[in-house]
Formats: sequence, C-alpha cells, structure tokens
Amino acid sequence: MFGEAAYSHSMYQSYLGLVNCHPVVMEGDITSVQAFNSDIYGKGGLTIHTLKWLIGQELFWQATRQLLYATTETHNLPYPIVPRYRSTQDFIDIVNKLTGEDYSWLFEVYLKRAALPELQQTRTNDKLVLKWQTPDDLVFPMPVTVSINGKSNIYTMIDDQITLDVNQQDHVIIDPYMKVLRYLPIIGLCEENQAKRDKRSS
Repeated sequence: MFGEAAYSHSMYQSYLGLVNCHPVVMEGDITSVQAFNSDIYGKGGLTIHTLKWLIGQELFWQATRQLLYATTETHNLPYPIVPRYRSTQDFIDIVNKLTGEDYSWLFEVYLKRAALPELQQTRTNDKLVLKWQTPDDLVFPMPVTVSINGKSNIYTMIDDQITLDVNQQDHVIIDPYMKVLRYLPIIGLCEENQAKRDKRSS
C-alpha cells in the first residue's frame, strides 16, 4: 500500500535493531544463550536480503529450495516432507555451486564477524572513491549501487575500490535502495547498542 516508503521505513527499523556484539555464526562449542543472540534474526535477515540482490531472485530461491528440500524442483515433492538438518556451510556450498562463484567472502564477513563492513567515502572536486573497511581486513568485493543526479548504476570494485567522476554540484546517493548490509551511523557500536538494550530491559 505504501510502496517504497514502507520499504524504507522497514529497512530503517531493521538497522536500528542491530547490536553487532557477537557473530551470527560462532565457532566451537557454545551454549544456547550464546547461539541465540538477537542479531541472528536481524543481521541474518539482512544478510539474506543482500545475498538475494547480489545473486538474483532466481538463483537465491533455487539455493533456498536446495537447502530445504535437497532439490531445486519442488513441484513433485512426495509427502510428508522429511525435515533436513543443515549447517551454514551447507548453504554456502549450495550458493557457490549454483552460481559458479565463490561467495564465501560474503558469509565470512557478515556471519562470522560481529562488526559490519563500512563503506568509506572520499570525495574531492572531481572524484568519489569508495572502499570497504572490514573486520580483520577481510576481502570483501561487494558491488555497490550509486545514484548520481537520479541515475543509478551498479559499480564493482577494481583494485579494492570504486572510483567515479563527479563534480561538486552532483547529487550522489550511495546504495539508495539499502540493498547492501553495511555499517551506518544510525546503528551505533556494540557497547552503545548493548547499553541501550540494558536500559530498556531494566
């Protein structure tokens, strides 16, 4: 009913709910309390949102069906459907196989690190340079949509950065549709977010 306005509001609220104190996927033996931190829903969902944009709707839903049903063709599934227990690595392997690309870098940054990648911006009189800063300096060749004076294009990293010709009068919006999960000032850092949550629960 409200179209893009409702979408933008929903994304804004989702970002505000992130804490970023613990990875979504934690290694080794952990307790249920450690495993079910609040970001498994918020950051997990936003990671899927970014993945779907990156690889496209068709491949994303093929990967989802393969994960859940062990097949991409679900119209003739026999009933009852047997539940399957899958791991994060199972899904990564499925995505890589279906796309023919290695997207391990995406899951490594989004799911196995607490902090979000930050897109650093440097603007001069005639250039805009975008470069990812990631936890532990991990590789992160995530493309980015940039709108310049109302015209949007998707740009890929070349030598770990995007360099665009712009002038001081150009109106530039980075990721105008909020497709790429990244650190934004509205989110806050771990300690700040945790303090806000503790205050609300007290």
